[in-house]
Amino acid sequence: MARVRYLYVNWSLGRSAIAMLFWGFLLAIIFEGFLIISGRTILTEILGWDNPPKPISTIIDIGRGRLEKLVCEQ
Repeated sequence: MARVRYLYVNWSLGRSAIAMLFWGFLLAIIFEGFLIISGRTILTEILGWDNPPKPISTIIDIGRGRLEKLVCEQ
């Protein structure tokens, strides 16, 4: 119990925590890219929209077009 208390009290954001934040952010961007290619986003998945409103649908289409153009150029 003393070891757990010591680790809890002396916890800090070290190099490993910052590295995990970096990898988590990178994986979230990759996951969102796959969702945009399929015509969805995390927002539309969470809200359960089959047909999102027109402004959001337009933004998804613009993002999909940019992502496809970026992937096809390389």
